Amino acid sequence: MTFIDLFAGIGGFRKGMEAHGHKCVLSCEIDNSARKSYSAIHYNDPGKAERYEEFPNDVTKLVDKNQLPEQFDVLCAGFPCQPFSRAGRREGFSNDRSGNLFFSVMDIINHSEPKKVFLENVKGLLTSGIIEEPTDVDPEAKIKPKYIEVDKGLTFKIILEFLDKHGYDAQWQLINSAHFIAHKRERVYIVATKRKETFEQIFPIHVEKETINTKKLSYTKILNNPKYNFISKESFQFKFNAEYELIDSKTKKPFVFSKTTPWKNFGMMIGGKILTAKVKHNPEIIHKLSDYLQSNDEIDSKFILSKEEEEKQRYAKSAKTWEKSGNKMGNMAFPDSIEKPSRTLTANSSGREMMVIAYKDKFRKLTPLEYYKLQGFTEEDYEKAIKAGVSEGQIKKQSGNAVTVSTIKAIAKRF
Repeated sequence: MTFIDLFAGIGGFRKGMEAHGHKCVLSCEIDNSARKSYSAIHYNDPGKAERYEEFPNDVTKLVDKNQLPEQFDVLCAGFPCQPFSRAGRREGFSNDRSGNLFFSVMDIINHSEPKKVFLENVKGLLTSGIIEEPTDVDPEAKIKPKYIEVDKGLTFKIILEFLDKHGYDAQWQLINSAHFIAHKRERVYIVATKRKETFEQIFPIHVEKETINTKKLSYTKILNNPKYNFISKESFQFKFNAEYELIDSKTKKPFVFSKTTPWKNFGMMIGGKILTAKVKHNPEIIHKLSDYLQSNDEIDSKFILSKEEEEKQRYAKSAKTWEKSGNKMGNMAFPDSIEKPSRTLTANSSGREMMVIAYKDKFRKLTPLEYYKLQGFTEEDYEKAIKAGVSEGQIKKQSGNAVTVSTIKAIAKRF
């Protein structure tokens, strides 16, 4: 199948899709450093890698500038996650800059009507609501008022509503990259397909896929099938009414979005009827960080912590309670174990988030190459990016923002 790669980063979607013979016909990425890496990694022509400015950089203008291919089968997009992440302000679609970029994806879907839509985002997408700003704010106050998140889960409801209105059935699952590589990274993966009489069930990813006859759809039968004994009783069934209210199939009343999201870590929407349930999905194999590390004699001294840095890391990872807010943070391991998967790599892996491992009688940070490998990229990919002039700092940042290649491979294999 042909696909377009939006918010392409360094090409996690592309590598995973191409591993199964799918062909990329358009890439779009706004960050110049990521564009350099992307071009270097994915274009075999060395000259073309230097001409990274040639491919589009603005998702919001692809339709108006007529930059989309006439036809493509799959739209891939790891759209900006910050508005839905607990690491940010959780503004969801109310974030004018990043959150609203998803509506540009919707415009492209509406314009091109691809057969499949393949999306990735942080787990917070399932719980993201609306930030309610206090109205009686004293501008002279030293302590700023708390912003309250309301209508939790409404963001995801809007996504499902759009897809249903445009004739798509959808399925999703929260998947940890640790199933496939030594990296704990939970992300929501959504696959939507143009509606027809059969529904190809891709999720849950850990069971044999099957085809569902949409005319004989029964979520109750699915839940009661012994094959799906890993699905807990913690489930909801909904359907959209004419006004696109979410009607609870048990109570026959509209679901009220308040402090609790209805969305579980797995779900399907077929013909506007929705099943969402909690599934148990533990990695069958423990992938070890040690298998992805460079040898000790390859480690540059700049990655080894000084005594001062070591003490800062010990403090950063210790348990603490903040006096003003009362917020608490638990104790984190120091150093990190290399016999388990790494913690989630982030775009700003410093302070408390920094991975620290033992190194001889000292401690060290992970190298940029190790970051790349933990996201499913290769040493060759890393060397290409370095040769293209991408800094090590940018490589770490790009890795923290990337989609894990290994997970995309596992999903794309089922298309």
